[in-house]
Amino acid sequence: MAKGIRKYLSCNVGKSVCMHIGLMVAAFIYALQGETIIYASEGINVDYHNEGEIKAYYDSCVFYDGVTYSQTPVTTAPYASGRLSNETMQGALNMLNFIRYVAGISYHVTLNDEYSRLVQTGTLLNAVNGRMEHAPAKPANMSDDLYQAGYTGTSSANLGWGYQTLTSTIKDGWMAEEDSINITILGHRRWILNPAMKMTGFGKTDLYTAMYVFDSFGAATDKYGVAWPAQVMPTSFFSSNSPWSISMGYDVDYNSVNVKLTCITNGKTWSFSKSHADGELYVDNQWYGVPGCIIFRPNGIGCYNPGDVYKVEITGLRQNVSYEVKFFDLNSVTASSSYSGNTYLGGSTSTEQYVEVTEPAN
Repeated sequence: MAKGIRKYLSCNVGKSVCMHIGLMVAAFIYALQGETIIYASEGINVDYHNEGEIKAYYDSCVFYDGVTYSQTPVTTAPYASGRLSNETMQGALNMLNFIRYVAGISYHVTLNDEYSRLVQTGTLLNAVNGRMEHAPAKPANMSDDLYQAGYTGTSSANLGWGYQTLTSTIKDGWMAEEDSINITILGHRRWILNPAMKMTGFGKTDLYTAMYVFDSFGAATDKYGVAWPAQVMPTSFFSSNSPWSISMGYDVDYNSVNVKLTCITNGKTWSFSKSHADGELYVDNQWYGVPGCIIFRPNGIGCYNPGDVYKVEITGLRQNVSYEVKFFDLNSVTASSSYSGNTYLGGSTSTEQYVEVTEPAN
């Protein structure tokens, strides 16, 4: 069990043109106040969204700041799983899809009733036992069918404890991954940012939360270099204590990786390798969503401010990786009229919180 902790790359632009050069290089050209600004990324393949587009998507969402039920869970024998209201589940789904939109991967994940039934029963199981576990014991007087459904749910899900809402669990728990145990693998974040995910489900009983994450496990995807913070990043979604990550989709050799992080705003640099790190560096090749995750957390950053721009350069991979991250304030930009996505249902609150990662399937 691991304790969980609970905010840039584009300009405000009039036009944007995206050109892919070969398989690994993307060049983005923007016109801003009569100037042409060229930004190039190398070694990643994710979609790019500018500040106005992200703002427009965010404004189209309803992030339900509460939890209601269509059927209330019963945590004493004879027990009942309960069911979250459509409003609650849609709000959680909107938070998930917004995060995936920012990251530049598929943002059309849908709800699956069976997944929701399993993870809702899983949260009931953990609430009855009073413990957050992926392999919970069978409570006294619980039917075999109910127990098996709950066990399947807990063993296929991101789990959380202590969060008031599902949106806060997603944003401030599973995506943050700031604690000393989860930082080494970032399993929750990587499941959420699995490019192949198509469906999910949510559950909550008392302070126990769950999200089904094994959908499309191991499925092929053309997206690689999925990074968080993303190329254009709302400050409210990334704290100074959150680790940076990028998932390559193939095994990465920890002995060979070298990461250089440069704050273009003030010129400060951080280096990360096996022999030296200006902070923390980890590599994890397990299949949490996809393998080959490079994780680094720089020392001495007080906060990420709107307008700050960072450059990430990584060597020691199949091909060098280079991209920039620009932070911005969601409340200070104008929504772009070029956004044409669907409307999805977000705020968040939290208390003392814990999160537990789901192990990859064998």
